[in-house]
Amino acid sequence: MSDIYATADHVVVWLGKEDEYTKPALQLLTALGEPDLDTLRRLDPMSPSNETKARTVAVLKRAIDESDWTALALLYKRTWFGRVWILQECRLARATTYRCGDYIVNKNHLVRVGIYIKFSRWASQRGFFNKIHSAGIFQDNAADYVVMVLYLIYHREFLFGSRLSTAIINGGMCTSTDPRDKIYALLSFFDGSPEERRSYSLMSPDYSKTVPQVYAEATEYILRNSPSLLALSLVGDKVYKRVPDLPSWVPDYSLTWVSNAGFQKNQIYSASRDSAPQWRILDRGKILALTASRIDTISHLGESKYEITHGARGEQLLHIITGMKDRYVNGQNKLEALWRTLIEDSDYEMGSRCNKDGCPAPTSLAVAFKAFLRYHAALWVLEARKIETPGDRSPPSDAILAVFEDMSRDDTTKLVPHPEEIHQLLTRPERKGTSMDDIFYKRTEAYRSYWDAFCRVPEGRFFRTQGGLMGMGPQSLQVDDSIWLVPGAKVLFVLREKRGTPRFELMGNCYVHGRMHGEALEDAMQNMRTVELE
Repeated sequence: MSDIYATADHVVVWLGKEDEYTKPALQLLTALGEPDLDTLRRLDPMSPSNETKARTVAVLKRAIDESDWTALALLYKRTWFGRVWILQECRLARATTYRCGDYIVNKNHLVRVGIYIKFSRWASQRGFFNKIHSAGIFQDNAADYVVMVLYLIYHREFLFGSRLSTAIINGGMCTSTDPRDKIYALLSFFDGSPEERRSYSLMSPDYSKTVPQVYAEATEYILRNSPSLLALSLVGDKVYKRVPDLPSWVPDYSLTWVSNAGFQKNQIYSASRDSAPQWRILDRGKILALTASRIDTISHLGESKYEITHGARGEQLLHIITGMKDRYVNGQNKLEALWRTLIEDSDYEMGSRCNKDGCPAPTSLAVAFKAFLRYHAALWVLEARKIETPGDRSPPSDAILAVFEDMSRDDTTKLVPHPEEIHQLLTRPERKGTSMDDIFYKRTEAYRSYWDAFCRVPEGRFFRTQGGLMGMGPQSLQVDDSIWLVPGAKVLFVLREKRGTPRFELMGNCYVHGRMHGEALEDAMQNMRTVELE
């Protein structure tokens, strides 16, 4: 098929038949596609403000309502955007035309508007696309498909070494019926010589191989042809893996979000600086042996981000923080270290490539963290009250408020909300009761700015180490898991010893506050050893 697309004079991409949503979708696509991205980012099309609405109409030359957004969402929902085979279809074509029924669709507008939908702050703040998700209209990661797929096709910049490495990493956003095609469908992106092609068994599709075999070969290719041991950063939490018998060091490429956080972290951290990696593949692709150094061991676990955003009361996290010294190991107040840890000390500009400009996070987010903590404290109190009964001598809600009162008493940073500030969210004079919706209504812009940074890496569990460090790691972390520095890697990794063997499992990458920019390298280099991952 790759030869057909490469030799064709023109390829017509068929998005499907037109329907009643096609015309309004393309009208909105054109309106949003004409201005540059900087102009679009300054707009808030869903704002209730008449002034903001007027500014939007002046730029877009039209008003926008929710039916327009629904139509656009249905355009992006079309199955063409999610198929992995489309990458070679469009990458190799000399010229391409997109058609939806009788309409011709501007491919540049598709990319620009996809980026806008994915990254604009107003979209997450207004929750509009959440409504579309819940209504079953906007498919999972649809905007991600559009941005990643079309950016990969039409831009000639390769961020991860070779073209094929970039294609495999970005192509993870797509889907395929056969999980092996997540790799085989992308082999046309290989840009090496014929001799190099013959040196990789991966380059000859072989459907007699198992999925783990194909994925291990792809991982070895990425390790050899991209910087900073990037492939290891793509390994996600084991609880999400779908492919059985996959070595722990091999990413599950069948997942549509396998690469998101991994390559972002590789752009902003430098845990091992410029040290050189040393690794080799053993046991016919089953074992990865590499040089590494253990720098600490996990001693306490807090709630995961998922738990925090879905009603968990944060008791473990608060217990860990109250038991720590006021000064963190790098001299920061422990509360500053906390708010930086929860967002992995990054706040890169949305819509642009993740880079070091957003790391460390700006100090302005400290105030936003207080609003964030105040809001979630109110939710925790509200949830606790649901399980209380009349006559409780020690109501759980009182215990939560008592923790905040103790913390605020000794808080020189003024980041901990006092119980009175929490009560202000829990009480609305015009209504007798307080609901979750009431508290949601009172969220501030400051809260949202921290929430954006908090959700940029949506998964993760808070932890503390034996050495007094705090960090974020995979949800499936356990006490006694160990933190390792690997020469050549930009991030740190969590390993778990395999019982009865000298080998380890790679649980995923992690963030350790104060150790992501080479601070642990000098000591680590004195204690290097070879570890085997299986």
